[in-house]
Amino acid sequence: MRTEAAYLTDTVPDSAAWTPAYLTTGDLGPYPGQIAHGYQHNDSVIARFTAETVARIAADASARSLSNPEQPADLLVLRDYGSGVEVLAISTPGTPTGGLARPDEPTAVGLRQFTADADGWYRLADNRWRWRHVAATPPSHTGGGSRSSAPEVFEPDGPDAMRCSVCGATGYDIAYDEVPSMAGHGVDTTIWCRICRCADMFAEEVGWTSRRTIWPPVLVHAAIDASKGTRR
Repeated sequence: MRTEAAYLTDTVPDSAAWTPAYLTTGDLGPYPGQIAHGYQHNDSVIARFTAETVARIAADASARSLSNPEQPADLLVLRDYGSGVEVLAISTPGTPTGGLARPDEPTAVGLRQFTADADGWYRLADNRWRWRHVAATPPSHTGGGSRSSAPEVFEPDGPDAMRCSVCGATGYDIAYDEVPSMAGHGVDTTIWCRICRCADMFAEEVGWTSRRTIWPPVLVHAAIDASKGTRR
C-alpha cells in the first residue's frame, strides 16, 4: 500500500497486518518491531514492540536525558501492572540542576499509559514518539538463501511501504504472508515480490532469511558459449 492511501488513525483494527520492521524515533534506534501495514498517525507509522525492546528504548531515552539534563525529555517508564507490565510515556521539562523528573512529581508535564495488546506487544502511538520505518544495515550476502538479523531484499519506500531492491517493484507488487509460528508463539512472516519472486522471510525460531533471484532473468538456452562464440 502506498503512503498516499494510508489510513490516518492512532488505533488499528484487529484485522490489521503487522509487518516486521526496524524503526527509529528522533535520534534513537533502530529497534526491531512491527508496523501496522497501511496505517499512520500524524506522519508516523503505527509501531509496536515487545516488552524487551520497550525496556531498551526506555534505557536509551533515559541515557540521552541524563547527558542533556537541561533539555526537555520524553521518557518511558516501565512498572508492574497486574500480571504484566505497563509503560508510561512521560514528558518532563529541563532540570538545570540535573537529574530526571519522576512521574509522580509536578515537574512531569505529560503522561500517557500503554498496556500490552492481545498479542503481548506495546503500541507506542503518541505525538511525542513518532516512529519512522528505516532499513537496518544487514550483513552482505550474494545469491541463494542467507540468514541475517534484518531484511535484505526489501527497503522502506515511504513511511509504511516497501521496495524490492532487486527489480525495483513497489506497491501492490510487494506481498505479505503471515502464518502462526511453529515456535509456538508469534507469527512467521514472508515479504515477497510478485515480479522477481525474491523474498525476505522471518521465522521466530531462526530470524531473517532471504532469497534472491537473478534479475533480469537469463534465458539459459540462448546463452553464448564465450569460448567458441556459438550458441548452445
